[in-house]
Amino acid sequence: MRPFAIASFLLVSISLYAATPGTFRGKIVESTESTEKGWIFLQSRNGSIRKVNIGSARITSANAPKPYKREFGALPQGTEVRVTATQENGNWKASEVEIILLPSK
Repeated sequence: MRPFAIASFLLVSISLYAATPGTFRGKIVESTESTEKGWIFLQSRNGSIRKVNIGSARITSANAPKPYKREFGALPQGTEVRVTATQENGNWKASEVEIILLPSK
């Protein structure tokens, strides 16, 4: 019985430690605070704003099969995106960013 209890404890501990990814959608907005390279602020439809680290995320476009080219510059303000991320210390770390709609010029 004791090995079962230890195994159960370890499984529960590991599952609590592992972050569950979330998916959310919104528009990239300008921040009032200075941000480091690789961070964006994303405003949802209800007005809440999330700070998201996209530095190591895979960026794709809903309209193009190949990945977005990072060398063309940062994602412009007003871009609508869908983000898959995990929460770390109150901020979000994205694993994937899908560009839904680029802002019209």
